[in-house]
Amino acid sequence: MARIHSLLWVGSAESLHASRLPDAPHFDVVYESDADALRAHPLTSFDAIVLDALDSAGAERALETLAPAGARPPVWVCLSRGAREAAPSLRARGADEVCERVTPELLAAQLERPSGPRPI
Repeated sequence: MARIHSLLWVGSAESLHASRLPDAPHFDVVYESDADALRAHPLTSFDAIVLDALDSAGAERALETLAPAGARPPVWVCLSRGAREAAPSLRARGADEVCERVTPELLAAQLERPSGPRPI
């Protein structure tokens, strides 16, 4: 039986729906439309954070919001385009993964690896 993973999705509701994560039985998803809402959540209570952004500038702003948070779970940045080109810069700013889309299968496979909250 698969473990249920808690996930904080920050960004577009349309992208969240397209990811199929809300329908996946092994994910409990909390949705926020704006990165400023990250401050309201105890981030270490999540198994992962997905930052959905239209471009790398939006992703960078969201990562800056996370910087003062301290310990946190892995952060995935999803860009609708240009993920490969933006990946080095976004990883340098704290993203653990950078992709153009995330699926339940991809995220679950990564989360099954041993890890824990990491400091920024």
